[in-house]
Amino acid sequence: MNDQKIREILSAYVEEGMRQLNEEEMAGADHVYSPKYEKKIKRMLWTEQYFGKHLKLGYAVRYAAVFALVVLSMFAANEASARILNVNPWRYIVSFSKGSKMEHNTYQKKPQKSQEPEKTVITDCPNYIPTGFVQTADDKDEAGVYMEWNRKQKEYLQYTRVTLEDGLTIASDGAYDHKEKFVVCGYKGTYYTKKDEEWVIWNDSQYYHKINATHLANGKEELQKMAQSLYLNN
Repeated sequence: MNDQKIREILSAYVEEGMRQLNEEEMAGADHVYSPKYEKKIKRMLWTEQYFGKHLKLGYAVRYAAVFALVVLSMFAANEASARILNVNPWRYIVSFSKGSKMEHNTYQKKPQKSQEPEKTVITDCPNYIPTGFVQTADDKDEAGVYMEWNRKQKEYLQYTRVTLEDGLTIASDGAYDHKEKFVVCGYKGTYYTKKDEEWVIWNDSQYYHKINATHLANGKEELQKMAQSLYLNN
């Protein structure tokens, strides 16, 4: 069985599972949700689109779990009682699911402060891409951006950007071999490694960003260059 066949089976399995859900039997089915909540649901569905279907084999199962956690966190998150971590210029509620080893963060906008970084994203696509990479995916809408590249079908890059707003929940892989601080144009983030994978995550005044690399030589340095190339005056 080749990779394409496995991807097709995984996709069919997820779609069938979603079809079997009976919304009328779910808790809260008769509740009338506010326009703000409906907007949040729409953004959650976008997350499934970009974190599930477009990723290479090896990411598919992980991000199917991400989608499930995003759904659960939107119903279960209690912002009033959660522990708040101050992150410039957003704060977010952090929780961790031991069973699936996933972290999910719910963002809240903080008042603007004069000392916050002033750099803003000037492009949807990183201006710097390592030599030899060919773009294989480019999807954009009002909620975010997803792009993908590969080099000789051996090395892979993925860039995801999501527009931040109050109450947005984003889940990410909580299983890694190593992590350390990572700074992009004054914005604090985190660099992770896990076997042949490495990724960076950070958020600025407008967006959540994530760049993934697989089997990439000099990965940390290349990810730093890609991240910085998104901003003005680099």
